[in-house]
Amino acid sequence: MFLFPGYILAIEDDSDRAFMEELYTRYHKLVISKVRDSLTDADNSWQDVVQTTWMRLIRRTAQLRELDSSRMASYIVRTAVNAAKNHNRGGARHAAVPLDETWDQPDPEDGVESRLIRMEEIGELYTVWKDLDEETQSLLSDRYILGMTPTEMAQQRGEKPGTVRVALSRARKKALRLIEAKRGEKAAVR
Repeated sequence: MFLFPGYILAIEDDSDRAFMEELYTRYHKLVISKVRDSLTDADNSWQDVVQTTWMRLIRRTAQLRELDSSRMASYIVRTAVNAAKNHNRGGARHAAVPLDETWDQPDPEDGVESRLIRMEEIGELYTVWKDLDEETQSLLSDRYILGMTPTEMAQQRGEKPGTVRVALSRARKKALRLIEAKRGEKAAVR
């Protein structure tokens, strides 16, 4: 018998609660491992970060249900790592976001975003992934793997939504430049 934390047992919908209990049973040790590996402090704050991770995942139950098992594991790991990074940055503070900014606003660089998302060979992004700096990887992962909105990303990072949108735009452009350079290298070889 597995003892589930109160925040999972408090889920009102029986189906959602059962789904999250299954995820918790399957991935809890992985979440603990990823959080502990990602934290820079030596105290016992890892337990708080693990709880934060699961609370974030609960808010995304509907989205999690749509993922296959490999994307599910990746999503959960990324959520845990991001929660730890946020804690490392002093993320215990939660930035207040005015109500009028809580709606996800359209990205001013939608053309670039559309190109990145709609690429026939999304594998191209993976071929340049290792060439991207950690911050660019984090931004792109939060937006496209975790499906976070720029406003959610700003709250998590303790920054203004506009700052995150600009950083996200630059990250997409950086990835596209690398992809296009790689395409050029392949074309020159032919």
